[in-house]
Amino acid sequence: MRNFLIAAHDALATAFALLASFYLRFEGGEAFCDRLPLLLRILPYFVAFSVVGLLRLQPDDDEMALHFAAGCVEHPARGHAC
Repeated sequence: MRNFLIAAHDALATAFALLASFYLRFEGGEAFCDRLPLLLRILPYFVAFSVVGLLRLQPDDDEMALHFAAGCVEHPARGHAC
């Protein structure tokens, strides 16, 4: 359930970020409206890619949730992973 909620959050955040970046880039005017149909056509692929990327980056076990800022972490079976 936890992984599903994380994946759903990432999917919604990706969709919102992509829409917001296009809106800001094209200043929400006619240029944005002209590109919106194409954006909505490719948006599902970006969202799916963000979820697949998340699932591939999941740690082996829940106890080993590695953070990028953590640096070097010792794993019981593998030793140091830097």
